[in-house]
Amino acid sequence: MSVKRIVSLLSLVTGVSLLLAGSTSAQVASGLDGSAATWREAVRLRAGLAADSARPEDLLRLAELELALGQPDRVHRILTGSAETAEGLAHRSTPLLAAAEYELGRFGSAAAMFGQAAAGLPGREAAVMAARAGDAYEKAGQRDIAVLYYRLAAYSLQEIAGWLALREARTSRDGRRAVALLARVPREGRVLALSVRGEVLLALGDTVGAVDALAAGGVLPRAASLAVALDDTVLARALAYRSMDAADTAVVREGLSLVVTHLPAHTEQEFLALARAAARLRSFREAVRYAEAAMAADTPSAAALVAFGDVLVQAGQSGRALVAYQRAASLQDERAQVAAYKRGALLMRLGQSARGITELTAFVERYPSHRLAPVALYAVADRHARNRRRQTAEALFCEISERWPQHSHASQARFKLAEWALSRRDTAAAADWYRAEVNAAGLQKNVALFHLAMLASDSLAAKGIFATLARVDSIGYYGTIARQLAGLPPMRIDPVSEAPLSAAADKLLVALDLLRESHLLEEATVLVDAVVAQERHPPAELLDVAEGLVERGYMAEGIRLGWRAARQYTLNHPRVLRVIYPWPNRELIEAEAMDHEVDPYLLAALIRQESAFRAEVISHAGAYGLMQLMPATAREVARKLQVEWDPTLLTVLDANLHLGVTHFAYLLRRYSEDVIPALAAYNAGSTPVRRWLARPEANDPVRFVERIPYQETRGYVRTVLRNRSLYRALYPPTPVFTDGMP
Repeated sequence: MSVKRIVSLLSLVTGVSLLLAGSTSAQVASGLDGSAATWREAVRLRAGLAADSARPEDLLRLAELELALGQPDRVHRILTGSAETAEGLAHRSTPLLAAAEYELGRFGSAAAMFGQAAAGLPGREAAVMAARAGDAYEKAGQRDIAVLYYRLAAYSLQEIAGWLALREARTSRDGRRAVALLARVPREGRVLALSVRGEVLLALGDTVGAVDALAAGGVLPRAASLAVALDDTVLARALAYRSMDAADTAVVREGLSLVVTHLPAHTEQEFLALARAAARLRSFREAVRYAEAAMAADTPSAAALVAFGDVLVQAGQSGRALVAYQRAASLQDERAQVAAYKRGALLMRLGQSARGITELTAFVERYPSHRLAPVALYAVADRHARNRRRQTAEALFCEISERWPQHSHASQARFKLAEWALSRRDTAAAADWYRAEVNAAGLQKNVALFHLAMLASDSLAAKGIFATLARVDSIGYYGTIARQLAGLPPMRIDPVSEAPLSAAADKLLVALDLLRESHLLEEATVLVDAVVAQERHPPAELLDVAEGLVERGYMAEGIRLGWRAARQYTLNHPRVLRVIYPWPNRELIEAEAMDHEVDPYLLAALIRQESAFRAEVISHAGAYGLMQLMPATAREVARKLQVEWDPTLLTVLDANLHLGVTHFAYLLRRYSEDVIPALAAYNAGSTPVRRWLARPEANDPVRFVERIPYQETRGYVRTVLRNRSLYRALYPPTPVFTDGMP
């Protein structure tokens, strides 16, 4: 079962459970907390059912949990298992049975059950069931009945009446009424309303108006298809080629198909657009073919040649890419300069060091003010260093530092020079390079201050530098380390006093709650996306909305607004920090930490770095959920715990947490409760950590972190340790585990 499917089921069952409990929409604000222990509770209740000791209330709860766990077929077996049970729970089980039917794709029967539930519930609960009935009838193709239920729901759910008007317009056969209904849609739903308006106008025979509305609503392939039908090939071509730059690859695929079928490319730019689209869809052979077509002109542009080269690299045809870049570099424009750099960099990647060094050096000499010049010279210096020509490399690193002092590669160069100075025990030279980084206000100036303090021979001077670092990097990794080494008290963050929600935030969050309860999930997503995209919010409202989104499980969106609030307040503002570093499901995480004897602050810090508390997230590497577990690791842990394995557990919050904490606790035991190697192994695996622990600096935790050779793992360990200090300051009190690090 897909992650989106499970998330949809979790949202659906939240609404059903609130109805069963007779809750109001405001109670949705607990986000995932109310259903966080879904898997654990289901396991317990299944055992009771197997032992024939489950009470009717337990059966109802188990059915609710099975729905959340993506097992709608089990809901029927539980709730209709015996005539006595079915009769006793009939009035309360109908919404669950309806939801199960819906998830099984039996929309007609689901609609009838939702309608039945609506008839037996009071007030707003009935309206929510009516909205669900409308949704199910619409999916069953019974539009006339869907219209009636959407209209009925809107009478009682005035806070989302505009969104329900959109649904009614979408299903209505009365085109003129549909157009009038769309005028009621809230501004956050404007784009969605435009796409519906396009279809309504098309049904009314206004194809030109439909094209305009669909294009404005971002439904570009559909608008382009209609423009083709109108024989307006100019407009159709413009819309279709625009669609191939869309963020959604499904739209790109649809646009590409339309172009190939009806609007074949004629110009260089059109062929290149086709090539880029095919490459995005990983159809590299087709991408190369389209790019070759762009080269058919007698004098292709440098931009076309560079794009051709890029496609060839993606397709694994590096030899031809070198030729394309060389042709582009012979021309006279900005893209020609980029081509010269790309050719040299590609030669380096192909292992042709001498040629790569020659061409990148020539690029720097010819275009010294180009933005890629320091990048090119750093690549040359680094290759000399790898080839053990350190004297040449040092000279080039020095040149980078002097010519481009504030560039990120200048910062890297200074740290490389300091590292080499320390390797020959020249602490004075190393200090000079760290000081140069501070004076240049480089990207690593705080790291440089830390190393200056570590190199200081005078302990008083070192404490002074540490105290400065603790002030200027108060919530950073090096600031937290410096605070401890300077003998300063632990970080303290003022508590946040409760304040009433701003009217605008309250209105928005109530609407969001009702949309989720009513299972209008597309509209809920559109509303959240529109709020996040809106650049201007009053500061207090911005924080209210950010907190509300985090509380409701929209972690990425809430944190994004939190960072935006940091620009209006400060990053050190207590409310801002609590949004950016939230702790949802704290009780569950603390209980799991206690069961495994793991510091709960460390666990929260790790989850913040791994997934930002998003149970549904999947990494590019294929790691899942809250603890970002690889399927093979999770399966092995489940086997050792004698947990029945099901891949869907990877995206069930408490199951993923249990498996992940078990694995992390094992790593802690393996490394004698030493947090740093355990964190490094959680990120990079145990094999490299074994090598790193054999080094002399392994006994010094601070130096061990600095010497981790994998940049990603080094940054990961620093971030988790910094996060732990923040969580300790933000969320007291919990017993603190000590291990020598802040």
